[in-house]
Amino acid sequence: KNKVEKVANSGSEPRHLTEVDGKLYYSATSGKGREPWVVKDGQAAQLQDINPGIRSSNPKQFQLARRETKKGTQKFLYFSANGGERGIELWTQNISKGGEKAERLADIYSGAPSSDPRHLTNSNERLYFTANDGETGRELWTIDAPSGGDACGANSPDDCDTDITDPSRANLVESSLVKNIRTKSKSSDPTELHNHRGGLIFSANNGRNGHEPWISQGTTESTTLFLDINNGERSSSPSSFTSYKSSLFFAADNGRRGSELWVSNGQESGTELAADIQPGEGSSSPSDLVVQGKTLYMAADDGLRGRELWSYDTKSGRSALVRDIRSGSRTGSNPSDLTSLNGAIIFAAEGDAYGRELWSSDGTKSGTKFLVDINPGGLNSNPADFPLLDSNLYFTASTYFNGRQILKLDGSGFNVTEMIESSGQANATEPSDLYASREQLFFS
Repeated sequence: KNKVEKVANSGSEPRHLTEVDGKLYYSATSGKGREPWVVKDGQAAQLQDINPGIRSSNPKQFQLARRETKKGTQKFLYFSANGGERGIELWTQNISKGGEKAERLADIYSGAPSSDPRHLTNSNERLYFTANDGETGRELWTIDAPSGGDACGANSPDDCDTDITDPSRANLVESSLVKNIRTKSKSSDPTELHNHRGGLIFSANNGRNGHEPWISQGTTESTTLFLDINNGERSSSPSSFTSYKSSLFFAADNGRRGSELWVSNGQESGTELAADIQPGEGSSSPSDLVVQGKTLYMAADDGLRGRELWSYDTKSGRSALVRDIRSGSRTGSNPSDLTSLNGAIIFAAEGDAYGRELWSSDGTKSGTKFLVDINPGGLNSNPADFPLLDSNLYFTASTYFNGRQILKLDGSGFNVTEMIESSGQANATEPSDLYASREQLFFS
């Protein structure tokens, strides 16, 4: 039986739940505003009052990156937060040591304005993010490895770091602009940051080629335009980067076929249109890409049936409609939240006789089935938030009698059960922000 318990003294309105190194980090409100919190060994505590007093630092985008230092491998937590006088900047904490305080890594946009770090991404243990320093616009940034040494002083060891004179700066990293992709003060606006085989791939606009795929290893020289898919100033707008072995799948528009599925082996010559699902200039706009076995699944619109579930065989290179779930409709069933579970694809979709409910598919038409009518009578249960825990899938959905609840899909028998409060009664708690750690499910 599921046991639902409140984490005591955990603040109010928790958001951005993220597990980092076996601990749960999140933001929550208290008498000191919205600040970072942490749950360790079942105990919650405010990490730090970054914006002192009742003002909020609004921390988010918690990310882990490891770095080699003179003291061995150190683990650093990174997140964006507003410290007050210096605006929204990147903050870091060495979590390899107990009692270390979080510190602003750098004031990228000097003074009160915010650099507003976004898209924090760990690629091969190097942290990347986008920021605006007020001079180059929003560009790609990274962190340099920490020195890891001790500050030199009167009683310092022989191996102290002569480059560090402030002990509080020991073992910290420094931020640096990777490359000013779009020169002067205009922004290249990097988005879709994705770790692929130890390197970073992302979308950016250099002002000459539109938004196209770029690659980087963290240096100015290695940061280059990967391929101008839509030649000239027009954008291919690559999105939904998804890795499978050595291949990279994504959606892009070459200006002649609309936004369709592309595949790359990492080389310019090995990057090509994988499937033109909606023939001609129309766009099938593939999204929610997920790989199960040797098959890539996605939601796409062929221009005839509306948005439905499609598959792409990574071995043969053939694409196919899995099932026309909402037959006769030009809008389609609109599959979303595609998730791989024990050899099947679980997703939310709208059928002919039911509202938006939970479905499963084994990749065949006959094996694509409606699972359960959670909100009966053609009403939508709108399943969302699909974390996996112990080979089971948890999600939120609107039930007929109890409002929005947490439900569990048994990964072995695909049976759906409603989570029950410890009192034995289901209540309309309006849960959100489901997050599965290694051993527990957290939600707000």
